[in-house]
Amino acid sequence: MRQVYTESQKRKFVQAYEESSLTIRDYCRSVNISPSLFYHARRLLLEEESLSKKVSSSPLFHQIVKPTVGSGISLTLPNGIKIGLEGMSMEDLSRLLISMGRHA
Repeated sequence: MRQVYTESQKRKFVQAYEESSLTIRDYCRSVNISPSLFYHARRLLLEEESLSKKVSSSPLFHQIVKPTVGSGISLTLPNGIKIGLEGMSMEDLSRLLISMGRHA
């Protein structure tokens, strides 16, 4: 009968391997698991870590401060859509775009 491992057990396999000096094949033999199970567990763990880094590093909101004085800016996109930004100066728009670029 096939052994079913919990997520916690799979995580421990990957962590124990990383602390060992064995090859993946030798480590899997030593703990009696298949290399495919190990690779699957390691891929899931790496995806989980990557996702948590993305979520924690990307801001949820960008603050936009509307100045009290200034003329509006109007952008016309190549497809004909017009975007109007009333009360925003070119400097404010530039700072906003630079700020958004840093967090993209």
